[in-house]
Amino acid sequence: MMRRSHAAIGASVTWFLLPFVPQNGSVNFAVLMAFCVAGALVPDLDAIESKTKHAKAMGIKPLVPVSKAINREFGHRRLLHSLRGWLIWTALIVPLDAGIGWLPVAALLLGYASHLAGDACTQTGIPLFYPDRRPFHLLPVRLRVVTDSDYEELVFAAFAVLTVAYLLGSMQSQF
Repeated sequence: MMRRSHAAIGASVTWFLLPFVPQNGSVNFAVLMAFCVAGALVPDLDAIESKTKHAKAMGIKPLVPVSKAINREFGHRRLLHSLRGWLIWTALIVPLDAGIGWLPVAALLLGYASHLAGDACTQTGIPLFYPDRRPFHLLPVRLRVVTDSDYEELVFAAFAVLTVAYLLGSMQSQF
């Protein structure tokens, strides 16, 4: 799937966290959504053409060497698109709980998982149990998404509408 589809799916799955969002307004739903989107973009760091690797921090692109090393060692849709990759991400992210709280950490993990689920709905699938490279799919053959197709555009539009609905709903409940 394309980056925008992963972002829309990542944003829309934030509703899974809604029951845990305190009603006192101490956690903003839109901020959690941003964490989900960020997590949803991480697995494609292994892609040569990844736009995510170009994120800047103080004018530096710290993810470029990491992305190149992962792509060189494993290639695209291998380690980072597997359960093993999600577990490594979890081990890296969970310590952030002390600084940013458990809800943003959960959002980063949920976003990553949404990426795996999205790519498991494509014709290529994902190597869920990497290093076993056999593809895992969530959909039957005739329903699998072709990347950058009209079908994916429909998927993107549906998740974008869901995302807007969730945001509007969360804003309405705050007033």
